[in-house]
Amino acid sequence: MVLPRDLRQRLIDVARSGLPNEVCGYVAGDPSAPLQAQAVYPVENSLASPIAFALDGQSMIDAEERIDENGHEIIAVFHSHPTGPPVPSMRDTSNAAAYDPQNHLVHVIVSLQEFVPQIRIWRYTQRGPVELLVIDEQ
Repeated sequence: MVLPRDLRQRLIDVARSGLPNEVCGYVAGDPSAPLQAQAVYPVENSLASPIAFALDGQSMIDAEERIDENGHEIIAVFHSHPTGPPVPSMRDTSNAAAYDPQNHLVHVIVSLQEFVPQIRIWRYTQRGPVELLVIDEQ
């Protein structure tokens, strides 16, 4: 997945703004350029929890409308781990089917556990989560 530096910083800023809770939302891009991120669309975490997230229904609709208006498509669901590593938890893995039943999206996890935040990207498969590379683009 191509994730430009400014979008990585935006993901970190969104994650920090939601502390102490997890944040969530969408990463979107141009339909003609698969897995090339162009925008971040935060969605309210209806659980307001430091250990779990659920995309709020109305906030999802609002974000999806903005995504359509901007000519983007959803390429990833993102969420943060305020105090954990950037790897899928058991809950993340089990909940992935609710947001991506066909495993078409990738899943971005922003960890604030360390002094320097980390971002890792995953695709869920029948065998479990598989990590994808982050391609650094200026």
